[in-house]
Amino acid sequence: MRLRTHFGLGYRIVAGYALLLLLMAVVGFFGLQGVSGVNSELNLMLDQEIPRLLHIERLNGAIERFSVALRGYLFMGDPKLREALTAADAEIREQFAALCGEGPAPESSGSSAAGPAPAVAQVPDEGDKEVQRIRDAWEQCRTSVFGYLDSGQRGEVMLYMTDQGDAVIEQIRTDLAAMLAALRDSTAQAGEAAKATVSGVWTRTLGTLGISVALGIILAISLSASIVRPTGALARVAQEVASGRLQVKVPGTERRDEVGATARAFAEMVGSLRTVVQEISGHAKQVASTGHELAASADEAATATEQVAKTI
Repeated sequence: MRLRTHFGLGYRIVAGYALLLLLMAVVGFFGLQGVSGVNSELNLMLDQEIPRLLHIERLNGAIERFSVALRGYLFMGDPKLREALTAADAEIREQFAALCGEGPAPESSGSSAAGPAPAVAQVPDEGDKEVQRIRDAWEQCRTSVFGYLDSGQRGEVMLYMTDQGDAVIEQIRTDLAAMLAALRDSTAQAGEAAKATVSGVWTRTLGTLGISVALGIILAISLSASIVRPTGALARVAQEVASGRLQVKVPGTERRDEVGATARAFAEMVGSLRTVVQEISGHAKQVASTGHELAASADEAATATEQVAKTI
C-alpha cells in the first residue's frame, strides 16, 4: 500500500513517457524498414541496372565507330582509320568483358605479324546468356575482319562485310537495343517500386505518428485530470479553512496516490485544528464562568464591606 501511495503519480508519468518512447521507436522502426527497402531498390539500380545501361550504350557507340572506321579504312586505307578501328575494337571488347563481369579485356594489337586477334576467353554467365550469345557473334565477326586485314586482304573484308558482316553487326545492334529497352523498363519498374515503398513508409509513419499524437493528448488529459483537478479542489478547501470554516469535507482522501496522501494529511490537519478550536472554546467558556463567579464574589464582598462601614 505504501508503495502504491508513494509511486502512484510517478508510475503514471513514467508509464506515459515509456508509451510515447515506444511509439517513437515504432515510428523509427517503420522509417528504417522503409529506408532499407528504398535503399535495396536504389542499390539494385545503382549496382546492376545503371552500370549495365552505361556499358550497353558505350558498346553501341563503340560498334558504330568500328563500322565507320572499317568502311573508311577499306575505301581509303588511311593508317589513322586503322588506329581508330583498333581503338573501337578494344573498347568493344572491354565493354563486353565488363558486361560479363570479367574486368578489363586485353587490347587487340591489330598488327599483321600477330595474325588474327585471339578471342576473349568466354566465361558463361548463367544470369545473362543473351550478352554471351551477342559476344560470341561479335567475336566471330571481328576475328574474320582482323584476320583478313592482318593478311592485307582488304577486298576479302569488303566481300565478307557485304555477305555476312554487315548483317551480323546490324543484328548485334538490334539485340543490344532490345536489351537496352528491357533494362530501361527494369530501371523504371525499380523506380516505381522505390516510390511505392516510400509511399508506404509515409503512410505507416503518418499513421503511427497520428496514433502517438492521439495517445499523447489522452495521456496529457488523464494526467491533468489526475493532478490539476484534485489539487485545485484542495486549494479551494484550504481557502475555506483560512476563512475559518473548519467543517469542510476534504476531497480526494480515497485516492491511492500522492494526491490522496496529501488530501488525507490535510484532512487530519483540519481535524486537529477543529479539535484545538473546540478545546480553546471550552477553556474560554470555563474562564468566562470563573469570571462571573469572581464578579459575584466581589459584589458580595463590596456589600459586606458597606454594611461593616455603616455599622462602624
